[in-house]
Amino acid sequence: MVQSRIAVLLATYNGERFLRAQLESLARQTLPNVDVWVSDDGSSDGTLAILAEWKERWRLGKFTLLTGPNKGFVENFVRCCRMNR
Repeated sequence: MVQSRIAVLLATYNGERFLRAQLESLARQTLPNVDVWVSDDGSSDGTLAILAEWKERWRLGKFTLLTGPNKGFVENFVRCCRMNR
């Protein structure tokens, strides 16, 4: 039996206010294999620190953090979609 993997794509930009709650919610999921792919588009608040903290403690799968293209939210999300190619 093949275990399925879930990929969560996050395109972030100055999301410090909501990011911890969002990641805590993901961490509470009961699925065994949850990969998080994040593209941050140049945040200037505490977003990157929160992501670095969660990358170190993520145990459900991979946690990949890349620098976004700095071309707005659409291109930032597209970058997430291309991460695993």
